[in-house]
Amino acid sequence: MRRVAALAAALAGLGAAGAASAFDDATTGFGLAPPPGYSATRTGHRRQFDIGVGLNPIAGRPTKAGTGDYLCEAGFKQAEANAKLSRAEINALIERPEWVNLAKAAFEFVFRITDEGRFTLRGYRGLELLAAPKAGPDHENVRVFVSLAETPKGRVTLICATTRAEFAAALADFRAIRAGIRLPE
Repeated sequence: MRRVAALAAALAGLGAAGAASAFDDATTGFGLAPPPGYSATRTGHRRQFDIGVGLNPIAGRPTKAGTGDYLCEAGFKQAEANAKLSRAEINALIERPEWVNLAKAAFEFVFRITDEGRFTLRGYRGLELLAAPKAGPDHENVRVFVSLAETPKGRVTLICATTRAEFAAALADFRAIRAGIRLPE
C-alpha cells in the first residue's frame, strides 16, 4: 500500500511540474495560458509594454538565446487611437502594405527579417516575423519569432528568441504560445 501511495505522490508531482501557469490581467483583459511545459511570470514595466509576461520552458528546451531573461516575452501596449476602430477595420488596417512596412521598419533597426506571414487570433489578423539580430552577444546564432496583433484596446506583441540550431523545431512551440494569448478587447 505504501508503494502505491508513493507512486501516486510521485506521479502527482510530475503532473504539477509539467503544468502551465496562466497569467490574467483583469483590468485590460490581456491574458496568456501557455502550453504545457511552460511557465509564465509577470515581468517588470518595460517601455514597449504596459503589461509584460515572460515565458520559459520548464525543462529548459528550447534554449533561451539573446540578451533577455526569458525564452519568450508577451506584452500589451495600450493604443487609444485603436479605440474607435472595429475588428473589421483593424483587420483591414493590418492587411495594408503601409501598415506592414511600418511594423517591419520598427523591427529592422535591430533585426534582419528573414520571413513574414499572417495569422488569425481570436478573430484578429496579425503579422508574424522571423528574424535574426543584427548585433549583440553571439547574434549570428540567435533567431527570433515576432507576432503582432492589434485590438481596439491596443497592441499585443510576442517575441521569442532561441538558437539558430533549435529555431525550426521551436516554431511550433512559439505558435502554441501565441495561440494561448487572450487579446484585450
